[in-house]
Parts: sequence; C-alpha cells; structure tokens
Amino acid sequence: MPHLQPAAGHLLVLIGIMTNSAPHSEGYKTEASGIQKPLQFVQILKDLIRYARTLKLTGTQYDRWLYLWKRGPYGDRWVDIPLPVEIAALLSVDPRTVQRAARRLEDCDLFDFSS
Repeated sequence: MPHLQPAAGHLLVLIGIMTNSAPHSEGYKTEASGIQKPLQFVQILKDLIRYARTLKLTGTQYDRWLYLWKRGPYGDRWVDIPLPVEIAALLSVDPRTVQRAARRLEDCDLFDFSS
C-alpha cells in the first residue's frame, strides 16, 4: 500500500474537510445514507495554503491534497493511504485523474509518496 508524508510544521489555520457536497448544518454533515456525522477539521499552515494557491492546482488536485492532508497532517510519520481507485470513488473522478493529481502534488513538494 502506498504511503505519504506531508510537510511538517506548526499548524495555524483550521479548514473543514468534507468528502461530499451534501448540505450540512450546525457542525454536522449528512452522509449518503442519511446519517449525520460531525464535521472533521484539520489545521494547515497559512504559508502552505498560500504556496498551494500559487500552484494553480485543479479542483481534483486540490481535493486530493486536502484528502491526503486530513489523513496525515503533521508530517511526523508515514501514513497508509487507500488505492487510487478508492480515492477516485470518494472524489467521484477517474482513478487515472487521482494518479495524475498525486504526481502533480509530489512534483510540487506537497507530498512525498513511496510504495
């Protein structure tokens, strides 16, 4: 299974991460099954957000970056990540698009992937 390690550092900004676009209220998101779950939050350095914005990432690349950051935000260890086909299903895109997004994120030094 592939691993990733994001950049390390003190984290300053809270960003809510949702894997679907279902409407939410009062700190909860509604799953496809109708079950409401609390929103999840991760912290991202302001400078890292500024850097990511300068890269002009596509929507899918940005979604992939946030999804991966949520799984291992501190950069202090390697984290197992799902296969591209599983991530593609979550993001509603083709698995090849997920693989291209991963290459772009690695080329931009946002993540270090290894198998």
